[in-house]
Amino acid sequence: MSHPPKVIGFVPAYNAENFILNTLEHLAAQTYSNFEIIIADDASTDRTSELCEAFCEKDSRFTLIKNPQNLGWHTNTESLWLESAKRGKYCFVNPHDDIPYPNFISDLVALMEANPNLSLAIPGMENEYWNSTINSFYTDASDIEDPVERCFRVAKKDAEFWWAAYHALHRSDLIPKVFPLPKLAFGEREFSMDLILLLKMGFYGPFATSDKILFKKIYSKNSVSIQWKHNSKNKAALWIRILKEIESSPLSPSERKELRKRLWTLLGSRAKKRVIELFK
Repeated sequence: MSHPPKVIGFVPAYNAENFILNTLEHLAAQTYSNFEIIIADDASTDRTSELCEAFCEKDSRFTLIKNPQNLGWHTNTESLWLESAKRGKYCFVNPHDDIPYPNFISDLVALMEANPNLSLAIPGMENEYWNSTINSFYTDASDIEDPVERCFRVAKKDAEFWWAAYHALHRSDLIPKVFPLPKLAFGEREFSMDLILLLKMGFYGPFATSDKILFKKIYSKNSVSIQWKHNSKNKAALWIRILKEIESSPLSPSERKELRKRLWTLLGSRAKKRVIELFK
């Protein structure tokens, strides 16, 4: 029997003493046999580091990195993506308060191994809010071989819960090709940077989505993504970054031209719709 491919997950943690052990215990309970987890405490001011250190001492699959100063979400996760990609065939991010189901790694590895051209495999996701729970499957950009169509669907961001793809299992050899991710030029400079990661992964290969719920995303009113302002300034900055990434992408000149054309047409139709709504 061949040895299962190595998978590296990472947990960016900050002031997570109230829930970090629950997350780590669920990661430790994965049915997959060949994985490691990197925890990076981003200079927490509570007992997060102490709790993670004690957990790592009990389970050799887990290691702890202590940032001497707070790097913030973007910088901390970017360094962890690159470090994780060095160590295994596949890698994934697990936020400090989110819960993977026991078969999260094993089922997504099976999807990836069945199609070596995939850039990532997306879990079905249980979305737990403070007042409701919604199950979702992000399939809008899945199973699409044409990179123009695939990237168009990512960029237009029409489908609900598209961010499930950020929590996917990623092909490690692609990570150095998509990072670094420059911050947006203005506005909230980390706004929707997970979308840029997905767009760039889409340049290199198709996505697949599991038909099973494999991951619980826990939202709070203080979550980073909840705090983002979806205003005109942030949306404009994001679109500028999307168009710049397409311009420097590995797509062929004709593919880049077609993708830009479709996105500009989309932006034009959205702008026209807003104008009509203003004068109703």
